[in-house]
Amino acid sequence: MKIGEVLGYRCLTDQGGQRLITHGMEAWAVFVRSQRPFIAMSATQQAIALCQALRVEVPDLSGEVTRLVGVPPAPS
Repeated sequence: MKIGEVLGYRCLTDQGGQRLITHGMEAWAVFVRSQRPFIAMSATQQAIALCQALRVEVPDLSGEVTRLVGVPPAPS
């Protein structure tokens, strides 16, 4: 969600122009929680490209996945 915040939670489209996420913080949150990992990663890549196109610093996204998705600890 850090990248959504940096982008002002604007609409996000894929390379073909199809809308991935509508405008607003709630829309971004629903998208992240409801989509499969591959789709979420694809949207993240599009959001990074948008940051770069707008000359906005891409935020540190480390820890975002484990915060949004319950990842169980590895067995010891």
